[in-house]
Amino acid sequence: MSNVKHRLADKTLGKILSEGFSLFARTYGKIILFFAMFYIMGILLNVILLSSLRASTYDYYLTHKVLIDKFLAWNSITDEYTFTSGEVLIFNTFASRSTFIDILDIIIGGIFTILAGCSVSLFLYTVHTKGD
Repeated sequence: MSNVKHRLADKTLGKILSEGFSLFARTYGKIILFFAMFYIMGILLNVILLSSLRASTYDYYLTHKVLIDKFLAWNSITDEYTFTSGEVLIFNTFASRSTFIDILDIIIGGIFTILAGCSVSLFLYTVHTKGD
């Protein structure tokens, strides 16, 4: 193992980059399969976990939209408009659910992106060290 590290340390930057690009060219098809597999798994998990949450949040969105339209139609000069506690609850529920869904979506995507990157880097390291 130290022999491999020593051989890598003796190379110039240009040599390392050219070997990296040639390794990428040789293994491009396999790398794309890794990324595609993890991307599809992330999409499937996203659909399975978040579909019902998105559907229930859409119901709140419709109510939220009606309340916003009602508020925008209100004339500020002639009458006052105050939100009731139920309307405030709808606004807060919609905002918190939307934020929660977005955070979960980002976390799921990030996890599968990291897993894809780790598996590809491990694969490339294995190919590179066995090729030497």
